[in-house]
Amino acid sequence: MIARYLKHTLKFNKAAGTSRNTLTQKPSWFILLEDGNKKGIGEVGIIPGLSPDDPEKIEHKLREVCERPEYFHSNKSELEEFPAIVFGLEAAFLSLYARDPFILFENDFSLHEKPIEINGLVWMGNKTFMKEQISDLIERGFTCIKMKIGAIDFSTELNLLKGIRKAFSKDKIELRVDANGAFTFLEALEKLKMLSELGLHSIEQPIAAGNWREMRELCDLSPVPIALDEELIGRNSHDIEKVLDNLLPQFIILKPGLHGGFELCDQWIIAAEQRGIGWWATSALESNIGLNAIAQWAANKGLTIPQGLGTGSLYSNNISSPLVVKGETLVYDQALDWDLTLINEKHYYINRITYSENELISYAKESITNCEEWEKEIFESILDWFNEEESIKFQTSGSTGNPKQIFHTKQSICSSSELTAEYFGLNQSSSILLCLPANYVAGKMMIYRALCLNCQLYWTKPISKPKIDQTYDLVSLVPLQMEKLLEDPDALSNIRNILIGGAPVRKQLKHKMLNLRARVVESYGMTETLTHVAMKELGEPYFKGLPSIEFKNGEDGLKILAPHISNNWLQTNDLVEMHGSDGFELVGRLDDVINSGGLKLHPQKIENKLEDLIKVPFYISKAYDEVLGERVILNIEGSEKDLDKEILKSALDKYEIPKDIVFVPTFERTFSGKLIKNKNE
Repeated sequence: MIARYLKHTLKFNKAAGTSRNTLTQKPSWFILLEDGNKKGIGEVGIIPGLSPDDPEKIEHKLREVCERPEYFHSNKSELEEFPAIVFGLEAAFLSLYARDPFILFENDFSLHEKPIEINGLVWMGNKTFMKEQISDLIERGFTCIKMKIGAIDFSTELNLLKGIRKAFSKDKIELRVDANGAFTFLEALEKLKMLSELGLHSIEQPIAAGNWREMRELCDLSPVPIALDEELIGRNSHDIEKVLDNLLPQFIILKPGLHGGFELCDQWIIAAEQRGIGWWATSALESNIGLNAIAQWAANKGLTIPQGLGTGSLYSNNISSPLVVKGETLVYDQALDWDLTLINEKHYYINRITYSENELISYAKESITNCEEWEKEIFESILDWFNEEESIKFQTSGSTGNPKQIFHTKQSICSSSELTAEYFGLNQSSSILLCLPANYVAGKMMIYRALCLNCQLYWTKPISKPKIDQTYDLVSLVPLQMEKLLEDPDALSNIRNILIGGAPVRKQLKHKMLNLRARVVESYGMTETLTHVAMKELGEPYFKGLPSIEFKNGEDGLKILAPHISNNWLQTNDLVEMHGSDGFELVGRLDDVINSGGLKLHPQKIENKLEDLIKVPFYISKAYDEVLGERVILNIEGSEKDLDKEILKSALDKYEIPKDIVFVPTFERTFSGKLIKNKNE
């Protein structure tokens, strides 16, 4: 199963005022599940200042949940601090396994357009604004009106309510009010007496949550029925009976997104009905995704009073759906379709956060000025991808010559990425880890593969032992990193495919990698070919070209034709032995060949003979010789004690034995571990 989440900030058409604050936007996240051909969606929505979910921690927790969705679905107690996530996860799984991902509960509402009666809501504001809302709701046919109170002068609020009651008796219009805990206990007693004269149905949360003694007294003495709202937030299943028995309210308000999902709300309903306590359901200002789930769940309960489910028209960027308010009812209109354009438009998945193109560009621009240098290179690469240029500049490492710049078109980059995807079986649900520097082609291409293929991209600091703490479908490593990671047997247990390259892979390292569960592939390529054009599976004797790549061998070295990059043959300095038309074994480099006494000696072949015998890093080079033309030089990282010279005579042919041995404390290397030989000699 694949899980990810998408952030969607809901924007109010008009500022929505309560006694706590005024809302202009509200964060939501969609949990997206995929299991084979089935897909599911659930919404995680929070109300800042009210929801128990910590806004600073919720995305980190969502990342954890998306790494192990089935585990957390079965162990919801581990999400007690994040009730909104519990609700979203429950809904996503109901959606995933439903016959229709938007019919979570099959009932007369969801299948046969049976309406749910809802209340009309009057948001806080000045007197004129609130009067306009009241007139609009009455004109639209609402017979149950709920008004937010407690933020402006109470006499003004009272007069507004009196105006409604003067025009309409309680048989014609049912009035509910919601104080959101705005009153003190003494204020509440006095104001409840005045409100009682208007024949109110109920008042929600007259005083702040947590004041149980005062709230119990209000529930006992109030002439207006008390409905608990905020009092239920942050409570778990062990608290249900204690809350109801201590406070004995007339009603409770159930918000699955605030109270921890459907299962917990079901427990509240059972306990309330056993005690003769009424209830109704409302949304926690979710989009139509969450509202749809709540409405269908509520419709299963045999509703007899209006519900608080009319919030679908609050937002300018809601998800278009079959949910329609008709008069004073909510209807699931079978003639309408869900429009998931806002969700299905191309998004980019970076470190478990989902971005639109504009959001990703903004994120990169904001982050690039306040990050470490290694991460700055990543953001620069992202911005390069979205600029108006057709090509992107790459820099060679300079390990075999002077560093140089090479330009590749974005189309070529995507074509190369598609070859990688075909080889490793990558798709939009695949996860890629970048732990290489992004200033060279190997690191840059991990970024661009994710952007081209719409894969999930993660990155971690490119150090010798990078942090790998979850499952990835593809990780690219250099031999030095592999050596360090193999020191911890579990470090690579969660990786499916490992691409290793950038420097020669020593025989000892290959032997260690045989025990890995991951598929390990050694790559052949260069900046000019956008990394790999040939692969060698661990244990295989030679490289095999990727589809559509052609190779020619000659005295001047290997030639490569990569049509996704160029229609021209690329001449390399690599010497190979061909195996068929698309297989080859590396012998060495043309510019490394040593012409000694009329013989052509290949340093790599000499190095292969010594690899098991010299335990410290070394390499073979050449130097001018007046007699031989060129002579063999053995370069060793260490001192004379690290070499038994007798092994040279027994392991090498006469003409391969080094004429000079050079000991140096430390070789200069690229990040990948490749020796920069021209600086070591």
